[in-house]
Amino acid sequence: MTDPRFTCGGCDNRWSGFNRCHCSACHRTFGGVGLFDAHHRERRGKGECIPPEQITTTNKAGAVSRVMFLTDAGIWQGTEHPSQNRPPKRGTR
Repeated sequence: MTDPRFTCGGCDNRWSGFNRCHCSACHRTFGGVGLFDAHHRERRGKGECIPPEQITTTNKAGAVSRVMFLTDAGIWQGTEHPSQNRPPKRGTR
């Protein structure tokens, strides 16, 4: 069975994979629900998209690193193993 191609009615993006999440507000596509959730915040009763390249985490030594990166396919993937796509731990941005 081939992987179907999904599309968005509000942009020209196309993607495949059943675990992908596409944001209909900012039109970015994420490698999983956790990454999608990490980019979307509720503020003053309204949803707000945070640019994925601005989402970081800080380790115990104080080093800051990005949480996700854009792949050649246009999918925002996590910095850990791509199949895990976990959101950052609580208390990180």
